[in-house]
Amino acid sequence: MLIFERHEFKDAKGLGIWKSKSKYVEIWIFPSAFTISEHSHSSQNIETMLFFGRAVFCRKTPSEDGVKQFNKKGLFSNLFKCLSIPAGYIHWFIVDKNWPLIVINFSNFLDNYKPSSASEDIKFQP
Repeated sequence: MLIFERHEFKDAKGLGIWKSKSKYVEIWIFPSAFTISEHSHSSQNIETMLFFGRAVFCRKTPSEDGVKQFNKKGLFSNLFKCLSIPAGYIHWFIVDKNWPLIVINFSNFLDNYKPSSASEDIKFQP
């Protein structure tokens, strides 16, 4: 079903554009120098498609020590690249100080969870 649900998280702006029984699609615009600290989403697996901007994305894999990092260096580099964030994985990112970041989140919800914005299903690390 096509929807238009507005979301905000700090200075970031989101727009939910499609929702079904177990899926949710939203576009996010993060301002330059935006940082989101370590957090996870317990009820959804997310594929984040990169559109525009520069940022460093980090993800901790529960079964491994260490951190996987992806550095989006060019404004249009890695256009349409998807980053996978399984439910419960800790991740964070830092947007470049000179450019905003635009992404699309494709969320697939676990059984018995109602689809909603990633900004509503967020748990920060202590």
